[in-house]
Amino acid sequence: MFKWLLLAGFLGLLFYFWRQKQRIPKNHPEVESLVRCSVCGRHISVHSAMLSAKGHYRCTLHAGDPD
Repeated sequence: MFKWLLLAGFLGLLFYFWRQKQRIPKNHPEVESLVRCSVCGRHISVHSAMLSAKGHYRCTLHAGDPD
């Protein structure tokens, strides 16, 4: 009886560690920086934002607007 209980506990520990290993993500995605459009206030990523002549970030809808 004791050996079956010991075997069940060992298998339970193996299963637990296997599940923990499965939950760890392999690659962490990079977090993009967000900036606010100076005209409409919408948050956009830095890579898609346009920089105006005065140094303000603009979304693509307001990129051509004069300062």
